[in-house]
Amino acid sequence: MITLIGNGHPLEEISLKTLSSYLNFHQIPTQVIYLTNCSKLTDQAIKKILEITAGSLVVGFSLMSKDLDIFLPIINSIKKNQNIPVVLGGIHPTALPKESLEFADFVCIGEGEEPLRQLYKALEKKTNNFNIPNIGYKNGEKKVINPITYFVDSLDNLPFPDYAFQNSYMLFPENSEIKKIPTQLEEKGKFFVAHDHTTLLFYSQRGCNFACTYCSNSLYHKLVQGSKHKWHRTTSVQRVKEELKTHMNNLPFIRLISINDDNFLVRDIKEIEEIAMFIKNELNKPFTINATPSFVTEEKVSVLVKCGLKQIALGVQSGSEKILKNVYRRAVTKKQVLEAAEITSKFQELNADYGFILDNPYENDDDWRESLRLWISLPQRKTLSLYTLEFFPGTELTNRAISDGYLASLSSEFNKNYRQDIKYSYANSLFFLNMVAIPKWLNNLLMSDVLVKSRIAAPIRFIIKNRYPAELIVPIIGKIIRKIKYKIKCLIRKNYLHYVNLF
Repeated sequence: MITLIGNGHPLEEISLKTLSSYLNFHQIPTQVIYLTNCSKLTDQAIKKILEITAGSLVVGFSLMSKDLDIFLPIINSIKKNQNIPVVLGGIHPTALPKESLEFADFVCIGEGEEPLRQLYKALEKKTNNFNIPNIGYKNGEKKVINPITYFVDSLDNLPFPDYAFQNSYMLFPENSEIKKIPTQLEEKGKFFVAHDHTTLLFYSQRGCNFACTYCSNSLYHKLVQGSKHKWHRTTSVQRVKEELKTHMNNLPFIRLISINDDNFLVRDIKEIEEIAMFIKNELNKPFTINATPSFVTEEKVSVLVKCGLKQIALGVQSGSEKILKNVYRRAVTKKQVLEAAEITSKFQELNADYGFILDNPYENDDDWRESLRLWISLPQRKTLSLYTLEFFPGTELTNRAISDGYLASLSSEFNKNYRQDIKYSYANSLFFLNMVAIPKWLNNLLMSDVLVKSRIAAPIRFIIKNRYPAELIVPIIGKIIRKIKYKIKCLIRKNYLHYVNLF
């Protein structure tokens, strides 16, 4: 038995379900624990996890840097109390394999389906031969990192991710309870619907066709250099249809399909039309997609909207051409964003969600004002998603920020949540203010040189940057208000996604 643990939600996390189904296909029994985006594990939860992992031949963790402090207590408890080998996979050990071996027995770098199968077989045979592609391990005091040669050539050849949830568990962070996910359809439906989870995140691609300097995709692009492999791969249309149909049979309670590929529109129009028609005619579900603005065409969007597309998430990142070109190395221009926005605004039933990155130390006052003016100029219907710039280990931008003195160390970013940990600054507050329409004259005033740069306006900037004035009076109340605001925002977004078909 191999136990796999990750910090995602069962309907959102993909790597554990993919690994589990691959191992099961090769007659290796698995069990999976989903920690549901928890921020800290209680002793009660750790005790239950130890009960579940007892008897495993190996325990695997899918690890992002933000999850490190959450996972370490479990890893240490498993090694101390159960003496079970621990293997780490995911972006953190891929970027920092030798550092990760400080607290793990093995690491898996890059993709892990076949390497994990081979590792399990080696441990089962009690051999010390760990000469396995993509695997790193300790040999006494020496840390051995094997060549990174395994990447899946054809995604079509993989078994479907396990949405039957055979032998799977889910943590409820609010009360530290870990429950087994039912496998019977009716009970499974009650289980997820009762906790307001009715959206499926679906992936028809791996990787991204871009390699922006801030994104972990750039690290994977480097890993495949010099090999016959590609990082960005798409499944066939036939595979998409068969897989979606299988998932819907396992999850009949799903109300919305969120196609979570980095850029769904990279597909040609024939593939897009065939997939969209299938979702409309066979599944009868509304759906959302992610896309890069430069790939938006009226023909593609028109086909998708006719078939039930309700939202398109567009990664803008910055309105500054200087930042896009010289810092992010992102092949998207402001003109392309405006052209994409003009196209999406033609469809009244479609919401366009625009993503912007804040807290970039390479931006000056002119750069962030360009971003804000771009957002304000975009036509309705639109929503705004804001992210703090997170320096992921191993990326070009992270290495540059360390070299330039903007980042003291890699570990300073490990516990950062790029969705929540947006800094309190005057610039960021103006973005939050513009989540709702405010008068043009007021925006012009707030973005004027007088208010942005002059010393005389410092008190005004100080008040505005806090976003929630109560924090100036009672910090504890302010902290509570922040949490309430965040939960309300999540609830609004969740309800929008779940009931988007009512629009």
